[in-house]
Amino acid sequence: MKVFTRAEYQILPWKNNLGITELIATDSNELFSWRLSAATITGPSLFSEYPGYKRWLTIWKGSGLLLNEYKLTYGLTYEFNGEEKITCKNLSAEIVDLGLIYNPKKVKAKMEIVNLNLKNNNFTIEIKSQLSFLFVCQGSIEANMNTLNEGDTLKSDTPQKINLKLKTHTSDLVLITIDPKKSKKL
Repeated sequence: MKVFTRAEYQILPWKNNLGITELIATDSNELFSWRLSAATITGPSLFSEYPGYKRWLTIWKGSGLLLNEYKLTYGLTYEFNGEEKITCKNLSAEIVDLGLIYNPKKVKAKMEIVNLNLKNNNFTIEIKSQLSFLFVCQGSIEANMNTLNEGDTLKSDTPQKINLKLKTHTSDLVLITIDPKKSKKL
């Protein structure tokens, strides 16, 4: 397991040069199979297009985005095709989203929200995927003896159980799982 703090994320321009993204992790810089990043959106804009890829998106900070006609608010996830022409409008002044771009021919990917509160303070997530990320949107947790604060990401390269313990009253997490696609035998 490895913890990435927000200070370690690489700042990059958007593919369409209309903003910046914080690169959390990727398997390659050029023809990647997957890429996890956070983007700050300050006003109406167009999403970069990624033909042949799929995308997962959730809101990290702010109230949400209007993506074409879909209202994406905090606590929800949204999956769409990378070649879709997506225009977005902020539902509040500044939004920070968390996004996963992946090649569906190479990997299977999923993004889901995990909410922790004092009722489920000691919680175990069983990860069955080869690769997973646990991103902290809000609060602070301990994950298998690793402290993660808001904006930090835990990376796991093996299937395993992750024991979570709250360090604040509540915490909102995003679990991202990525598995290689099995090649079809002839």
